[in-house]
Amino acid sequence: DVNDLLQGRQCDVAMVCGLPLIRGEREFGMKAIAIPVIAGRRTYRTLIVVPAESPARSLLDLKGKKFASAGTFSLSGWVYPALLIKRASHDPYHFFGEVLPTGSHDRSVQAVAMGVADGGSILSMVYERMPEDVRRKTRIIDQSPPFGMPAFCVRSDADPELAGRIQSVLIHMHETPEGKEILAALGEDRFEIPAADLYQSVRDVIREWESN
Repeated sequence: DVNDLLQGRQCDVAMVCGLPLIRGEREFGMKAIAIPVIAGRRTYRTLIVVPAESPARSLLDLKGKKFASAGTFSLSGWVYPALLIKRASHDPYHFFGEVLPTGSHDRSVQAVAMGVADGGSILSMVYERMPEDVRRKTRIIDQSPPFGMPAFCVRSDADPELAGRIQSVLIHMHETPEGKEILAALGEDRFEIPAADLYQSVRDVIREWESN
């Protein structure tokens, strides 16, 4: 939906995560102009989590179980774990007993912690911000390679002056008292211009997932 809004010129800038960013890049030239730096990191990982007392030691141990997913358009919520299943020569669409569409990564963590789901796939930065008592009820059994942080993005034909002003405001936000206050509330250090190869690992995963 966010990609459609940006492509349809119903918005000028959008915060977009890995999968829709790369699809937007391919389909209409979406461009990342700024990323958040969180605790000094420019990347996150996908975490596969299970209830703390679960006997599961890998994603493949969840065959036939209930799996919590933020959504099938999510790199972390679906594509990465589905790719691991595909690599093991299983059909990801028939691997789990049930896929629970939670709609968000924090709700996926809650579903696993409460035992509603036998496992789930979570953004590391969301998991790290969950209350300690919730995380204690879960256990990480696998994690992805680093993926580039969600980014502020514009269309390829965006007004260069507008895009430049937005980018400038973001990357200089940490230099003002008001900006520091906003960043602290968000749990972010600052924004910066992403390196050209930051999303290569995302591109590689999507290419492999879409291949036969």
